[in-house]
Amino acid sequence: MADLNTAGGVIDTGDLGVTLMHEHVFMMTTEIAQNYPDAFGDEARREADAVARLNELKARGWTPSSI
Repeated sequence: MADLNTAGGVIDTGDLGVTLMHEHVFMMTTEIAQNYPDAFGDEARREADAVARLNELKARGWTPSSI
């Protein structure tokens, strides 16, 4: 098996057992938010867009892997 770097050190991927992936709906760094406040647009608009896109995924049968 391959090695994987983790916060606790390097482990063999065969020793992982069950793992859960996760999805990021928004990715925003402090640096971008502070230096380019308009880069992400209006918060309410971003949220409405995310809800619409996630509802579209749900309609196609997608659910987060941990549910």
